[in-house]
Amino acid sequence: MDKPVYTLIYKTVQVTDEVYLYCYPSDIKIFETEEAAQVKAEELNNT
Repeated sequence: MDKPVYTLIYKTVQVTDEVYLYCYPSDIKIFETEEAAQVKAEELNNT
C-alpha cells in the first residue's frame, strides 16, 4: 500500500452482576481518510 489507512480500535463495557466485561469488536473497519474515521468515532462516542 502506498497511502495510509485509518482504523478505529475501541471497546465496549458490559456490566453483569457488578462484573465489568470489556469487549472489542471483531469486525475491524478501515477508513481511507482521517475525516471518515473521525465521523465514525464521534458516532460511537454519542451512543
